[in-house]
Amino acid sequence: MPQLDALIISDYRKGSVTADLCAQVISSGRQRRVPIIVDPKPEHPEICRHATVVTPNLHEAELMAGRRMQTRKELLTGGQRLLADLGCTYLLITRGSEGMMLFKADDDPHEIRGVSRPVYDVTGAGDTSIAALALAYSSGASIEDAAELANVAGSRVVLKFGTADITSAELLHALAERLQ
Repeated sequence: MPQLDALIISDYRKGSVTADLCAQVISSGRQRRVPIIVDPKPEHPEICRHATVVTPNLHEAELMAGRRMQTRKELLTGGQRLLADLGCTYLLITRGSEGMMLFKADDDPHEIRGVSRPVYDVTGAGDTSIAALALAYSSGASIEDAAELANVAGSRVVLKFGTADITSAELLHALAERLQ
């Protein structure tokens, strides 16, 4: 842990991500101020408790919260409640072409607009987003800027077929387009 800048925990329901393991890792990360970012599955919300950032997609967030989040009001209410229930510092709900909504315990939610594009394959979009978020946040970016970057990165890999990555040149190009 002392050698890490950030740690991502992705639950793929294979049995290796347990509540006990996550509790130990998250506790160690908090003590050492290492951001722990969790990509959860709704069946295991306990693995997210007290993480730095939890990144469910909208459907997963609805299942974890036990409520619909289809309207803006439902999203804001449900997101704040889920943030409190998980005891995490930030909750970033990904919403596909609708963008993302970042919830913070001590501030108003931050909405990140999406970009409607033709989607060829969503495989790996979440992994790309969480990796970009972890890289930016652990490098000193604000959580808002890190989430904005994650949104741009994830929205680019869906334009490719199969499991894809995004190069630094592609990411810089996408950011330049977004600023126009």
